[in-house]
Amino acid sequence: MKKYLSLGGGVNSVAMLLLLLDAGERFEVVFCDTGLELPETYNYINLIDHEIAPVTTIKGSIKDQTGKNHAGPLLESVKAHFGMAVDET
Repeated sequence: MKKYLSLGGGVNSVAMLLLLLDAGERFEVVFCDTGLELPETYNYINLIDHEIAPVTTIKGSIKDQTGKNHAGPLLESVKAHFGMAVDET
């Protein structure tokens, strides 16, 4: 049976990645890209992909069939906090 590690880029998933590698486990590392991550997260995932273990990226979307963004108020407040523009398309 194939094993997977869901990598979010935070301390817990990275710690688990390193522990599993140290234990000699065989698994595929998967990053689920919502398209809403901060640039630093993408940079960190890229670093892990190139320096630690290959990362398979699965791209998702929270837009409906008309292209309307359904990220909601939480996304707006997070992006406003970091001074980022909110993409409503």
